[in-house]
Amino acid sequence: MDDEELLLECRRGAPVAWVSLRKRLSRLVPALFAAEGGLSAEDLDDIVQETLTALLADDCCALRAFRGESSLTTYLAAIVRRVGRRWLARHRVEMPLFENDALPIEESPWQEIWLVAEQTLASADLLLLRLGAEGYTAEEIAEILAGIEGHPLTAEAVRQRRHRAIRRLRRALQDEGRADE
Repeated sequence: MDDEELLLECRRGAPVAWVSLRKRLSRLVPALFAAEGGLSAEDLDDIVQETLTALLADDCCALRAFRGESSLTTYLAAIVRRVGRRWLARHRVEMPLFENDALPIEESPWQEIWLVAEQTLASADLLLLRLGAEGYTAEEIAEILAGIEGHPLTAEAVRQRRHRAIRRLRRALQDEGRADE
């Protein structure tokens, strides 16, 4: 189902469309809040649910407001960020950048590598690497980061940033005597 059809079917109340939209949000929410760390699966699901509620409010007003000036993913990312920030404020969640139990790769030695990455890389580069580790394509990462950073980003730019981030991480690992990792 393409974006236009998905929106139309959601506005009509088609359960299949809402399930599809929920699946998208279930991938998008953890990606957008990955850099926050410390959120449980239940917390992330709460943000997904509140986002769905916001999309349903006022006869799907937020869905009707989509004009196609950006991708649907970028549009949804903006809504998710707004809803998620409100949720965080209400729950007064204080979260350091990347708690170990929130990392996509939780087993040693990867956990140690992520800790070095956290100390070495900017949060946007950490997010870029995490999204890649979770299976997002360069095109999808470009859409997500463009929504977060507020300016267009190409898939090629994502690939270049990822390459530079990995190079910086390798250098940091070499400096710590972990070059073989």
